[in-house]
Amino acid sequence: MKREFREYQKKNDFLICVDSDGTVMNTMEIKHGGCFGPCLVEEWGLQRYKDQVLRIWNAISLYSINRGINRFMGLQLVLEYIDKHITPIEEVDALARWVATTPELSNAALIRYLEDDDSHILPKVLRWSQTVSQHISMIPLDIRRPYDGVLEALMVAREDCDIAVVSATNPDAIYEEWEFHGLAYFVDLILNQNVGSKAFCISQLLESGYDPANVMMIGNAIKDLEVAKACGVCFYPIVLGKETVSWQRFEGEALSRFYDGTYVGAYEDELIDDFIQALNANYE
Repeated sequence: MKREFREYQKKNDFLICVDSDGTVMNTMEIKHGGCFGPCLVEEWGLQRYKDQVLRIWNAISLYSINRGINRFMGLQLVLEYIDKHITPIEEVDALARWVATTPELSNAALIRYLEDDDSHILPKVLRWSQTVSQHISMIPLDIRRPYDGVLEALMVAREDCDIAVVSATNPDAIYEEWEFHGLAYFVDLILNQNVGSKAFCISQLLESGYDPANVMMIGNAIKDLEVAKACGVCFYPIVLGKETVSWQRFEGEALSRFYDGTYVGAYEDELIDDFIQALNANYE
């Protein structure tokens, strides 16, 4: 398992890029419900509005078309909602400016930005993000488990595909979870938010010599779909509420279509429609 592009070499004609949280690991509800939302309440002193804030965080980051959004983008959306509908949030516009202009949405990028910034909100954002990561690291690894069917699907795909994790998840969490559950053995490369955006990572992988028609992104979020389409590669959705079924279908049906060239078209479109409908149903 490699962690840098310069160590990576193409071995097969086919490549699968797979997201982690909510796609492979059944951890989104645990992390968001137990870490992201509660840490927001504590950092901004919103205990008076705790129940409402937690509902808003989960609605935006878990059960909507924004599912899988980067933590800083999710924080921006939630704080803007709180500022508009619940109680004023100081300098939320400064967070929005950083999110819109930074080339990298990560703790490291924010630390660099703070060297020349005098806002009050961005140090709070950094403390919140660091605290979230600390809380996540304390969740036992046997609770941070993959969905049923993931291991079997990766074992089968590994026979003819190169496999890269392409995720916005904190890198330490990815390494711990994938290694603990025996998934890292089937992976050639792990890329995360510290390397660059998902689109950047896939574009770099394509430069290794893959035909885009032989590359698939597996994800659980609209952003994953958008990245796949922007990079010109296939998209396989892990559908909200149907995660295990999605992985079983990938192994038993979608993978063979990927190999024989019948995946793109009506079949992929049908899967994507089901995926979007599930997210819209939860959003409404």
